[in-house]
Order: sequence, then structure tokens, then C-alpha cells
Amino acid sequence: MDRQSEWILLRRVYAFLKSRGLRKSAHALEKEARLKYDVRRLYAHFVDGRWRRADQYVSAFMRGKENTPAASGALFVIRLRRLVEALRLRNRFWAYGYHVDRVAPLLIGHPDRAAASAQVREALRADAEGELGKAFPDREENRRACFVEFLGYDNQNKHLYRCSDPLDLNLKLIARNYSLTMRRRRRRHMPRRQQVPSGQPAASAT
Repeated sequence: MDRQSEWILLRRVYAFLKSRGLRKSAHALEKEARLKYDVRRLYAHFVDGRWRRADQYVSAFMRGKENTPAASGALFVIRLRRLVEALRLRNRFWAYGYHVDRVAPLLIGHPDRAAASAQVREALRADAEGELGKAFPDREENRRACFVEFLGYDNQNKHLYRCSDPLDLNLKLIARNYSLTMRRRRRRHMPRRQQVPSGQPAASAT
């Protein structure tokens, strides 16, 4: 069974579970089978620098289409950053293997092969000369710029539109929702102020 037929079958099972009120089972199936391409979740991975999770998430949807220009370009943005992160952590043995197995094959179908190859060479050179932080700064604005570059390629992958919420493609909305979510999490973990029971005087400082 090809991916298209598998996806149609899984969507029917998902719809059946929801129609019977089995929402937890439907949600578990959606999560396990990756029925929805959640760009908002992917944005969070980018902003937080979780390149391994971003790579695994996108690769699951791109399986079998890695050689197309749009898929190669989108995956390269993530895998280059994952390669740089491994070099930054001095995990060079793993990084070189990852370069050979997962990054280099993408150059064959990349729409701008020369520029992509130059970026890989620059990462390896910067690591060898101790300039990786300067050549590939790991700041939030740089990670956001990577996401914008990723979307430029990703929006050309037409097969993903069937899994996406159209609102997910609005970058400003994604950023705003992510900011609100992080604010709520911070509030949730803030210690509550001690309340003085009504009718009792507050203790004076000594």
C-alpha cells in the first residue's frame, strides 16, 4: 500500500473513531500516524532549537519524496542545522556519519545545489577553525530566519496541504500563538503569592 492509500484509510478510521465519540483513541491515532502536518508544532521546534525532533517530524511526511527539489530544500534547512548543532556539541563522529547518510544525499535534488554544498563546506571549515558560533550563530532570530527559509521550500510541497490547517501557514499567527502559549506556561509555574486571611493584620517586617 502506498502512502496516499494508507493516509486515506487512516483518515477514514480517524473519522469513524470521532463519530463514535472515541476522541482519545482518535487523538492517539492522529498523533501516532501523523495524520495532520502541524506547522505550529514545527515552529516551536525551530524556535527552541530542537533540530532532532524537527528532522524526525518532517522526515516522516517527506518519506519517499526526498529527491524532489522542494522536499530536498526543506529537509536540508533542518538537517544542516542539526549537523551544526552536533558539531557545536563536539559530537564529530556522529556528525560526519550524519553528513554522509542524511545531508549529502539531499544535495542531488536540491534546487540550489552549489549554495547548499557551500553551506556544508562552511560548517565543516568553521568547526575545524573554531569559528562555528560566528559562522552559524545560535540565536532565536537566526532560528526564526531558518523557519522562514524552510517555509519557502515547504509551501511548494503540495502533498502536505491536505494535512495542514490553512491558518497554520500564517507565520505571524504561529509566532503570536507560540508566544501566548509560553507566557501561559510561565504563569503556571510561577509561585503564588501568600494570601493574608481577611480580618488578620499582615505581619510587619522586623
